[in-house]
Amino acid sequence: MKKYSRILLILLFALFLSGCATNTKWSRYEICFGLSADAGKTVITEQQWQQFQDNEIAGRFPDGFTVFTATGHWREGDKTFSEPSRILMVVAPGSEETDYKINAIARTYAEKFSQQSVLEIKSPAAARFIKPRREFSPAEAR
Repeated sequence: MKKYSRILLILLFALFLSGCATNTKWSRYEICFGLSADAGKTVITEQQWQQFQDNEIAGRFPDGFTVFTATGHWREGDKTFSEPSRILMVVAPGSEETDYKINAIARTYAEKFSQQSVLEIKSPAAARFIKPRREFSPAEAR
């Protein structure tokens, strides 16, 4: 009996370890895009933003992303500035490939729209998709 208990314990431990090995590590990426350029002299239009989103973001993250409308604020010396902004949020497996895609989006935006800088944030995330509960009739279960 002791022998079987030990084998069962080893099997359970191995099963536990195998579950840990396949666990995906997720990251939450955010990029903050200001919608003005040249120290506020140029406004990036909604059409320009939409085109950038379609051409640079959607192709890199076809599984989905979220864009928030925001207002960015910062201070230089005694003066406070603000500008309309967009925040891109992507939750994806943390990997070099994902890091590269995020960096490419930020750099392309900075170059295309003459930005002084673009803020990129990366943080660990616990992610899961929750599906609605649906009651099945006995006929559907067959």
